[in-house]
Amino acid sequence: MPLVTTTFNQKMLIRIAMVIAFVQFTNALEYMMFSPVFTFMAADFAVPVTFSGYVSGMYTSGAVLSGIIAFYWVDRCNKKRFLIANMVLLAMATLLTTLTSFPLLLTLRFFAGLVGGTTMGVGITILINHTPADLRGKMLATVIASFSMVSIVGMPAVLFLCTHYGWHVALWLICTLCWLALPLIVFTSHALPLDVDTLLFASGNALVQFSPMLIIPVLAPLMTQLLGASQGLLPWLFFGGGLAGYLSTRMTGALT
Repeated sequence: MPLVTTTFNQKMLIRIAMVIAFVQFTNALEYMMFSPVFTFMAADFAVPVTFSGYVSGMYTSGAVLSGIIAFYWVDRCNKKRFLIANMVLLAMATLLTTLTSFPLLLTLRFFAGLVGGTTMGVGITILINHTPADLRGKMLATVIASFSMVSIVGMPAVLFLCTHYGWHVALWLICTLCWLALPLIVFTSHALPLDVDTLLFASGNALVQFSPMLIIPVLAPLMTQLLGASQGLLPWLFFGGGLAGYLSTRMTGALT
């Protein structure tokens, strides 16, 4: 009987980890793609490509603000419903981006930051509250690997769509991923309350991810404007970096 229970719990943990990884993949892709995609959007919005910094800055401002607010009240809410609401709002904000002007784009990016800034924290909380301490490294590595998959699969796909079909199609892809995430979230279990160990564990993960989340969005403008990389080369550059990140993440998870 104990063996059956352990097998069931491990399967449940893997299922939750895969769902949270998909949510994080969608959330991270939506955030990271805007700077590269803005090189295609700038002409339609009649602004220089360098204005991508304002777009990223508005998202970051919203994410920081929502993160500070959520720190004090997120443990009181139903985290599954919170994630569902986040993905719905993120899909709506992304869709509206295809129908707006530049000033409204900045407003939508700030709103997306308010939504997306708490998605990762809530998703990680659901996972680590269900995971025994000795398995947290492995399960967390599974989720963090989704950031590498953004570079391996997500960014090349988005840039391919922008090059051949237009930037609107790339944003529609994000909307589709958000809607696909909804039924997956429904089948995750309810989270347990946060404790001190869980909070410290999540904070350490946030600290590690802070630098990449700031650097990756500005890579495309830097490589195209300063290093002379062609737009056709960008998917392969992101693919190579993502593959290296995936391998190092899996190795770190195994060692942890």
